[in-house]
Amino acid sequence: MHYPPETSSIMLMARMVATIKQAKDKEWWIKVFSQFCNKTANEEEEIVHKLLGDKFKGQLELLRLLFTEALYDEYLSRWFTPEGFRSLFALVGTNGQGIGTR
Repeated sequence: MHYPPETSSIMLMARMVATIKQAKDKEWWIKVFSQFCNKTANEEEEIVHKLLGDKFKGQLELLRLLFTEALYDEYLSRWFTPEGFRSLFALVGTNGQGIGTR
């Protein structure tokens, strides 16, 4: 599946999950990513729907299911819900601007 998203977008989301899975301070990374996911989702008013429209809802749900199958982690369960996945997708749509490093 190429559309949506671009390959780089889904890989960025996978890297975010992998970062947390491998981090010593998981809570810090969850806080950082979640802060920007929430901020982005609120500021962009569901950027996913604006960019993809209703006709891609099925593809987005399929992508979420595949993402969940490949990377699910109980610690990050909220990111694998439909709403949490959309917030991650909204963050990726902004290229993660504003995320600090540690």
